[in-house]
Amino acid sequence: MRSTSTLTLLCAVAFGCATPVDPTPRDPRLELPDAFAAGADSSDVEDYWWRSFGDPELERLITRAFRHNRDVGAAAARLAAALAEANLAGADIGPSLDATFGATRSRQVFVGFPIPGASQPLSTTTSNFGLGLNLSWELD
Repeated sequence: MRSTSTLTLLCAVAFGCATPVDPTPRDPRLELPDAFAAGADSSDVEDYWWRSFGDPELERLITRAFRHNRDVGAAAARLAAALAEANLAGADIGPSLDATFGATRSRQVFVGFPIPGASQPLSTTTSNFGLGLNLSWELD
C-alpha cells in the first residue's frame, strides 16, 4: 500500500513539473496592397455626427444623455471645493509617515534553582529595542 502511494505521488510530481510543448505558430503576415484607392479624409468630424444615421431613437438617447450628463468642469469644481474643505478641516491630503520606537528591559530571577555555593539565586537581564516606520497615503 505504501509503495503504491509513493509511486502515485512520484508520478503526480513528475507530470506536474512537465512543460507542455507549444503548437507551431501560424504565420501572421497579411497581404497588403501596394497602394490604397483613397486616402484618409483630413476634414474635422462634424459636431452632430450621429445625425448622419437618421435614427430618431439614437437622436433621442444622445439628447437625453447630454441633458442628464454632468459637466466635467462642474465635477472638477466640486473636487476642488472638497479638497479646500478637507484642508480647512485639517485633513492630511498627502502621505503621512509615522515612526515608533520601543525599548524594554526585564530581569528574570530563577527562584527554586539554587546553585550550590551561590549566595544569590540565578538571574538574567534582557533588553529589547524596536523601531517601526509606517507610510500611508489615502488616495481617494
